[in-house]
Amino acid sequence: MTRQKFNHLVRCLKLSQCGYSSEDIQKLLNMAPDINAIRTRGQADKLDEDETIDVVAPQANEGFFPPLLARNEHHLTGSRNGMVSIRLAYLSLYLGLSELGVRFNQVNADNADVVLNWSYKMSHGDNSQRIYLEHGWLPRTSYQISPDGTNALSHVAKAYRFEPLEDQHKETINKILHQLKERMSISNNQRAIDMLRSQHGEPFILFALQLANDANLRYSGSNFAEFFGTSEGATKNLVQACVEESKAWTLPYRIIFRQHPLDTNDYTALATDLGVTFMDPKTTLRTSEIFESGLCKAVVAINSNTLHEACLWKIPVISLGTLIWNESCKMRPFPRDPSSLVCNNATDLTMSTYSYLRWILSNQWSLNDFLNPKKLKELITSRGRCCPHNLYSCTGTSSS
Repeated sequence: MTRQKFNHLVRCLKLSQCGYSSEDIQKLLNMAPDINAIRTRGQADKLDEDETIDVVAPQANEGFFPPLLARNEHHLTGSRNGMVSIRLAYLSLYLGLSELGVRFNQVNADNADVVLNWSYKMSHGDNSQRIYLEHGWLPRTSYQISPDGTNALSHVAKAYRFEPLEDQHKETINKILHQLKERMSISNNQRAIDMLRSQHGEPFILFALQLANDANLRYSGSNFAEFFGTSEGATKNLVQACVEESKAWTLPYRIIFRQHPLDTNDYTALATDLGVTFMDPKTTLRTSEIFESGLCKAVVAINSNTLHEACLWKIPVISLGTLIWNESCKMRPFPRDPSSLVCNNATDLTMSTYSYLRWILSNQWSLNDFLNPKKLKELITSRGRCCPHNLYSCTGTSSS
């Protein structure tokens, strides 16, 4: 399979008909891994002759080929970059599994050996062989995989234990964080950053708000989990609860609330009534632009992925809920109590945070991983419970 052939298959996704601009499509093509460089050929990479595995993707017609996710695509139109990421994951998995010799069951998910399902909250029915896929944690362009669910429900979260790192491990994590920061910063809009500085001027603490229908909120282990819901007005109730809760905190800087990019509610009246500040949603600032401004001295959230991204800038964070760990964790990666927040322009992360970041980075999958037959064989046969990082030594490839 050549790079040219891969690009042709990507174009078959007909992204232009889904509202993608030529820039979006080019971004997708640039993300496409060099298959010839990472694929190791040979019979050893195939399934054994007496080993057959049926794989089905119940949310995709015709296996993984177009029209991908046609039955549920209306649920996923909120983010064009997100849709590009989902489509490219399915395409890469199809190509990789085909190379592995997997047989595709396109009809009956109930009798399949493995069912690939995007997003736990979008799953229907019950099948003990499901493997759930979702956007990764850091960066979001990577992927998380688990048979138990996504985010807090995943086996990755349940298995997290604090382990102190040696200096060389910390140095490696810092290099990765720096690379991710550079990758996020490269497309920042300097004009937007300057506008933020002119609008707010003084340092602030960012409260990154979430949607009420976020499954991550439902399993956050926080006081806000009760606000999970899909009814009209649910997100507004959640936001009001967050604002009211924050009024009791004593913090070194004022709080600025940033509503979720997909939240279209108007909070002008709420801000006036409670005397708080909301970031103007019309500015469509990216989190990396907010962090690049230098004004954001800390981030507070229930369990938003913004907390992970803040670590790239070494910005202190408060997690009111849990992310990819469990409450039995003796060494919590992020503090929960806002009163413990010290905004002293910290230039480093705590050891507990480093340990946690190493854990989630090790357990994320990349497009390159999806196209490596040895890794895919382990992924399928372990039903999603393998760690891609632990497979590097036997495959000779990296996940970057």
